[in-house]
Amino acid sequence: MGSDVGPVDARVVFHEAAAAELVEFGPNTDRLPSMVSMIRDAATETNQDPDRHEANWRVCSAAAHGKDWAILELQTFVDRVEWRPGQYHSIGHPDPDRLTEILDDAVSLLSLAGIQYLVGSGYDPALEIRRSIVVAARKMPQKDGGAHVEKTAKLFGVD
Repeated sequence: MGSDVGPVDARVVFHEAAAAELVEFGPNTDRLPSMVSMIRDAATETNQDPDRHEANWRVCSAAAHGKDWAILELQTFVDRVEWRPGQYHSIGHPDPDRLTEILDDAVSLLSLAGIQYLVGSGYDPALEIRRSIVVAARKMPQKDGGAHVEKTAKLFGVD
C-alpha cells in the first residue's frame, strides 16, 4: 500500500535472531507448562513429595474457584447435622491445622526453590542474609558507637 515497511522488517529479523539464541537453552515449545507440572517439578528438585504439593495446590485452587468439594477438605465438621427444608446441613469451621499445614508446605517449597535458584545463579544466600543483618544493624542507634556491629560484620565476612 505504499508504506515503508523497512523498520518492521528490521525488527522481525532482529527478533528472529534473538529467538534463535534462546533455543540453545531448551526445545521450543508451543505451550507453557501447566501449574501442576511446575509444582511437581519444583517439589522433586527440592526433594519434597510432589504428590503432597499437587494435592495442596488442587484443593487451594478448587477453594479459590468456589468448588464445593474443597470446603469438605478444608473444614472440620461437628457431628451434628441440621435438617433444613429440602436438605441436610452440616455445621463446620475452617480447619486451622490443615490450612497451616498447606501454608507451611508452600513456604517450604518456595524457600527451598528460591535458595536453589540463587545458588544456581551464583549468589550465596547465607552471605546475603549476613549482609542484610549487618546493614540493618548499622542503621540502628548504637550505645557503643557501633563497635559490636563492626565486630559482627568482621565475623560475618561483610564489609
